[in-house]
Amino acid sequence: MNQQQSQSSTPRRNNSEFSIDAQPVESESTMNLQIAYSWLTIALLIVILFNCFLTLLLSSFAFNLSFRIPILFLSIGHLLYLIKICISYHKIATNQECCFELMWGIGLISYYSCLIYFVDNNDLQMQYLAMFLVLMTIIWVIKSIFQQYRRNTQDHQQKLIIVLIRFCFVAQLMFINLKLIDWLSARWIYTFSIFWLFLLIVIMMQLGFLFKLSIIINQYFNSTADQKPILIVQIVGYIWTNLIIFGFCGVPSYALYKLSFYLEQNMDHDYVLAIIISVFYTLIFMVYTIYHKDMLSTFILRILELQIQQQTVREPDIISFPSSRNQKKFVNTFRDNILNDFPKQLIKISSTYYLPEDQRNQTEINSAGLNNKSPTLTDVAQHDGTLKQCFNCFQQQSCTVYIPCGHGGVCSKCAFDWFQERKECLICRSQIQAILKIVQTDDQRVKVVDIIALN
Repeated sequence: MNQQQSQSSTPRRNNSEFSIDAQPVESESTMNLQIAYSWLTIALLIVILFNCFLTLLLSSFAFNLSFRIPILFLSIGHLLYLIKICISYHKIATNQECCFELMWGIGLISYYSCLIYFVDNNDLQMQYLAMFLVLMTIIWVIKSIFQQYRRNTQDHQQKLIIVLIRFCFVAQLMFINLKLIDWLSARWIYTFSIFWLFLLIVIMMQLGFLFKLSIIINQYFNSTADQKPILIVQIVGYIWTNLIIFGFCGVPSYALYKLSFYLEQNMDHDYVLAIIISVFYTLIFMVYTIYHKDMLSTFILRILELQIQQQTVREPDIISFPSSRNQKKFVNTFRDNILNDFPKQLIKISSTYYLPEDQRNQTEINSAGLNNKSPTLTDVAQHDGTLKQCFNCFQQQSCTVYIPCGHGGVCSKCAFDWFQERKECLICRSQIQAILKIVQTDDQRVKVVDIIALN
């Protein structure tokens, strides 16, 4: 009778678990879709703002307008970015990255303000402000390099690349300023050397993405009906990527070439065609992005998933903590008694759960002889190629191991629920000190990725 009651209660619990687990999956997909749409919005805004600035700059040459208009537009753009930084960072005083962002933004807006005055008053000594910006950015670059050296993560790599781009930008502004006051004797076409280097890199990227697009189009015509929807998404995504890159290398290269000769020889050129191409390109990019927003969001999500998978494979074994209280508790426990025993417990994982069926259910008493020579995690993973299902709910994959006994075989939810109820191992009934979450990598290695609970 008791067995029937226990059996009847188990399916009800599993159904509730399934309904509870369905909500995080739905919320996660919604969050990923919002991330993809935010990327589309950011790319669209960057392209529109850049081409608006380029159109205003070319209009100043074509129609003899004041250069204060594009400089003022650039100043307003950086001011809005500075406001965004202030809103994003809540603790400005304790965040060094935010302090560098604010100092760099305020310094650049000050430089633009001086440049607006310098248009009609060439006696303003604003080159020292440009040198200060370069010096501050060099300090920022050194700080980012040290952070990248201490924490080799993808986030720090992206920050380092962004800071290097900013250093190149302020260095180019300093070269232009020194040329205007005749402190630099090089010709104008060489003064824009950093801009030319940037355009060369962008052109090489354009050629690479065009080659990639041609390969995917060739695969589309030689693929089956099931593969064509996936390839269509990639084709739409790579066309969109090529449109973005063209906006930073097409018209800017032509405009910079004409501008170099204009400043060197005072020769007037016709910029009307470049203005028309810039406006027409911006409209095409806006229509293409809005029309294919669903396919482009799918394309971005696949790129992000691929980056996450590559980061998971490359990163070392990192134990994450669910809360700050558990983190503090783990540090104290680790300092007191786990520091010397933790490697032995990892070996004990391989000596119990991952052994063959006839040797798995061994307690610490009858498996004491294994302490002298136990297999490594890699050796054990080769015995059992895949992690089995949870023997409690039979719905999810087993991914937990109890410490110190080393038994496992249940999913993270069942292990945590049983820990809250009994705080003892399901197999040997020994006291649980911690529950580790493990995964099996592609190279047949077992990796500890999380600590689910601590006693």
